[in-house]
Amino acid sequence: MTDLQLTALRRGAALGLAAMLAQGGATAAQSATAAAAPANAEPTTMTTRLVPTQLGRLAVHTAGDSGPVVLFWPAVFSDSSIYRAQVEALRGRYRLVLIDGPGFGRSDAPTRPFTMEACADAAAEVLQQLDVQRVAWVGTSWGGIVGVHFAVRHPQKVRGLALMNTPFDMPAEGPGFSDRMVVWGARWIGNTDLYANGVARSFFPAAWRDSHPEELAAFVAAFKAPDPEGMAVAGRSVLLERASVLPLLPQIKAPILVVAGGDDRLYPAPTLKAAAERIAGASFVEIPASGHISAMDRPDRVTALLERELMQWSQAAP
Repeated sequence: MTDLQLTALRRGAALGLAAMLAQGGATAAQSATAAAAPANAEPTTMTTRLVPTQLGRLAVHTAGDSGPVVLFWPAVFSDSSIYRAQVEALRGRYRLVLIDGPGFGRSDAPTRPFTMEACADAAAEVLQQLDVQRVAWVGTSWGGIVGVHFAVRHPQKVRGLALMNTPFDMPAEGPGFSDRMVVWGARWIGNTDLYANGVARSFFPAAWRDSHPEELAAFVAAFKAPDPEGMAVAGRSVLLERASVLPLLPQIKAPILVVAGGDDRLYPAPTLKAAAERIAGASFVEIPASGHISAMDRPDRVTALLERELMQWSQAAP
């Protein structure tokens, strides 16, 4: 195949993929909206370090010197800056630890696929190096999946979990064509305006897009930041090769809050509610007019929910 033919193929695939995303057809592109905040958008008072783990060096951002510890893990195709609003609201009362997943933000790009169990163990390695014993876990999409594994593999380290916009299940037949196209796009066209705009139309509610043009522009720009090959490896690991976590949910003993976006077309609220019902005592909240990254498009509502749950978990746990 000539270079001209390859360019034409990529262009045609990009157009088709962007159209598919705009119609809400890509189930696995789930977390791409989270890139709306640029990688350097964390509050200036945060401290950042690279912590060696089994997944390579992970960028760990910390804020606050005292209080219960809250750990944040973001969605795939994003970094911890999606939690900017929550950090600003909570850092005066809690010690906050935010981890950029492998391949995103300032973390090392993965060179081979990894498991969700390895992500959970890498988070435990980070906590060990920070001398942190227990955390409240806040995860969005990928971060929610990792949180489930963390609670099962390291139950003594968990005070509670907030699992937001999380795809708990995996189709029995495996990933579909749209899932594979999204991962392919991450490698070859993921850092183009065409791809990013298609994802944006698919994941952000129209009203939010219209009223937040600067954040929408940042979303498009942020797609050009990560290493394309690392993005593709991470996308493959999270979107194509992970297993359903539904069988793990009954094993979790810590209190759980499940949050769904009322306008999340990828993982509709009823599917998340059904997952929450598998967990004894779990709370479920649907946020109206929210898409797939509720921490960004409804930050005040998410922050209020977290403040309520964190206070309860801190009082209940020894």
